Amino acid sequence: MTYPRRIPIVSNKLKIAILAAIFFSAGILMGIYLSSTPWRRFEVAVKGKPLIGIINVEGYLISADDRDIYLGAINEALTNKSIVGVIVRVDSPGGYANIVEEIYLSLLQLSKSKPLVALVEGLAASGGYYVSSAADEIYSVPTGLIGNIGVIVTQPPLIIPSESALETGPYKYSGFSLKEAPLMAGEALDNFVNAVMKGRGNRLKVNRTVITMGKLYLSGEALEMGLIDKIGGLMDAVNRAAEMAGVKEFSTVDLTGKALEEGSLGTMYWHNGTILSVRMLGKINPKPMGIYYLSPYYVEPYEALTQYGGGEPGTVMGGEGGEQISGNVVVMDLAHGNMVNPRLLSTLTGEIVKRGGKIYYSYNVDLASLLAGGNPQALIIANPTIPYQKAEIEAVRGYIENGGKLILIYDPATFTPTQNINMIAQEFGIHFQEGYIYDVENNYGVYRNIVVSNFVYDEITDNVNKLILFTATNIVGDGLKTARSQWTATQSFTEKSGSYTVIMRSGNVVAIGDLTFLLDPYLDLADNRIFMENLVKFIIGG
Repeated sequence: MTYPRRIPIVSNKLKIAILAAIFFSAGILMGIYLSSTPWRRFEVAVKGKPLIGIINVEGYLISADDRDIYLGAINEALTNKSIVGVIVRVDSPGGYANIVEEIYLSLLQLSKSKPLVALVEGLAASGGYYVSSAADEIYSVPTGLIGNIGVIVTQPPLIIPSESALETGPYKYSGFSLKEAPLMAGEALDNFVNAVMKGRGNRLKVNRTVITMGKLYLSGEALEMGLIDKIGGLMDAVNRAAEMAGVKEFSTVDLTGKALEEGSLGTMYWHNGTILSVRMLGKINPKPMGIYYLSPYYVEPYEALTQYGGGEPGTVMGGEGGEQISGNVVVMDLAHGNMVNPRLLSTLTGEIVKRGGKIYYSYNVDLASLLAGGNPQALIIANPTIPYQKAEIEAVRGYIENGGKLILIYDPATFTPTQNINMIAQEFGIHFQEGYIYDVENNYGVYRNIVVSNFVYDEITDNVNKLILFTATNIVGDGLKTARSQWTATQSFTEKSGSYTVIMRSGNVVAIGDLTFLLDPYLDLADNRIFMENLVKFIIGG
């Protein structure tokens, strides 16, 4: 005999308990979800009570996660009706241009809908100030550092093609011409300065030239200049945002919260005291050409374009002293750790060969032994990092007294000590000065690329009306001041404006305060090539 299956009867109390457990579990899961996305939790957490949102812009702005955290917080502030005003607390040296610009543009959009007050709590340098300029008003603590307006651009690489990979155009690999990089830096700077001038409007008390100097200012000076509006702390900024929003009772809410602590690479590096390098920046966010609104104080120096990285290209002077090197031979000294890459001087060396000369590179022969082996047509010494011995100095002096020609080149962008080149230069009444020359009014793209237009007639300046030099030094001495900068130029160490000598000639000795403008990528700018050809005529003759 079979019995019908019994269906258990569940009491109403048990049903209620089960439903309560289900809802409780769902609530926990929802809470976990909302806490993991902080810019999505406040509308359900607080109803009907005005909120002042706080966005902490802290550290480097360098990763996609950094960008997404800030954009998410800005979007929450924009869409959450409970939030009536926003504070942007800034302690940042900036970062990648594209990330800084995205944050700035999003904050600018937010400022059109809700009061936005920026508060500098330590540093608003470069990109840190860029994002601050989107605010309606900018506050700063008394010791805040503000400004450093400017751009860092890392130039595209100089490509040596490989036949194992074929590209379809000369710029397919690099994407840019080296000669375009300074102009692109100038365009990025214009974007930055325009944003500042638009954001500050009539409150700005200084002109465009002062802004582009790139200086950092303490809050008191920044206030006088109109870069900020008031000196104060967090509560001052919060009360001002509430006043602008028309509310008297409110609460504050952190819109970045744990997301910034747990998911921001830039904040982690900042808290760890990490100083970035150009190589590191290239790995974090690879680009054909790096453009950064970033304070250079937080970026380690990188190799100069002129640096020689090893190998022995072209014709190499042998290692034996006493070898005959007379005639139309031009010797380039590379035995003193010279920061010069012969590959990038191929047009200049080609011009020497075209005029019947030969170029030898001396890698491992001291100058005393080298000059004892003959009387070359000319000797080129550029950016030495190893001091010269007394015998070498005496040999060079004797070589000039016997009618030899000497080309001395010092480029301050190579970070080489001037005392080494000056050991030779001072023998002929010439001295390369420390520091560099810049011109914020007349330049090629960026302030360190100076325009030179003042010349004293000489065979090496024949038909030369304008040169563009790239981080040049001032030369002092009793020689002929062959080429000088415009009067708007400034010497970096003395901070004095004036017309500075960048090329000097004393008899058969020519001193040049920049190497970069003689390199192949830059010879076609202004009259750089004409000067190079005149220099070769001076060296070889004819």
